[in-house]
Amino acid sequence: MSLKKNLLFQTLPSADQVDGIWPYTAGNGGESTMILLRTGKKVALTNCAIFTVADIYAAREDKIFRLIGRHYARSVGRSHGSIYPLSPDMTLVGMKYRTPVCSTHQTTMAYINVAHPAYIIDHPHCSRFGAVAFPSGTCMPLLWGKETIGRKLHEGRDAHHLLLAREYWRIRQAEEELIDPDHWKGRGPEPPQHTGQPADEQSASSA
Repeated sequence: MSLKKNLLFQTLPSADQVDGIWPYTAGNGGESTMILLRTGKKVALTNCAIFTVADIYAAREDKIFRLIGRHYARSVGRSHGSIYPLSPDMTLVGMKYRTPVCSTHQTTMAYINVAHPAYIIDHPHCSRFGAVAFPSGTCMPLLWGKETIGRKLHEGRDAHHLLLAREYWRIRQAEEELIDPDHWKGRGPEPPQHTGQPADEQSASSA
């Protein structure tokens, strides 16, 4: 890990504080990242790309960000994904946030942590698109319609609930083995699996 990443690993806000992450371009043209905390406070990381920040949050869980997305995509029969279940405190869902500013290599995606509440509202400037509001009062305008945003939030919450169920299953198994080492012997227990079913769009639009 580079010196910069190692410093970020030590200093980034904890996952349970983060509501959202989005990219912006600094005055010198450098790719930068804004982190929105649950309190409404914003943490600006100048000349630090959003993927670097996402990689750090994954690394804190001994995971690799891009591989988490690919694994989830395969579990629901897709070639690529924008949902990243990282921990009980953070499942990131990618949303179209901007068009490329200076380079086609700049990401257009922001990420919402669906481990926390988020609500769909009207876009403040364009009726074609929607936005996401957080309990702190902060609004994140997006470049997708409200139906698409709702579907993504709903799918992300499904992924997060599955992650929580797996964590509970692992804890329960560990507790049972401490009490009775033979409890699971020969029973072949399996953790909860994703069904691969599409999210209910009606429920998503009311999320």
